[in-house]
Amino acid sequence: MRGFSFAVRRDAGLKPAERRLEVYDPAAVQNRLNRSMRRRFTDDLGNLIRRACLSGHIEAAQSLLDVLRDQFEREKQQFPHGRIPAELLLQELAREIAAASGKRAA
Repeated sequence: MRGFSFAVRRDAGLKPAERRLEVYDPAAVQNRLNRSMRRRFTDDLGNLIRRACLSGHIEAAQSLLDVLRDQFEREKQQFPHGRIPAELLLQELAREIAAASGKRAA
């Protein structure tokens, strides 16, 4: 197979593009990973609560919801001015647990 090549005249006035090199900041990388892992942990815990409701393990779902509430409270204390949309998620999961326990009692 034949390669692609071309010639550029030296007087064409072309200059190499300026490249911005990012400085490696291990703390920033760690912070970004921690944020995404916390978000994934919250998603995983929410999914686990939903699965517990669907399988009829209401007590386990309630215990997991308490763990999630505790986690959000710790984050709220740690980052008092942070924007954590925890209330909506907690209310939604509490409704799902209440609906599942109502189906179980019926």
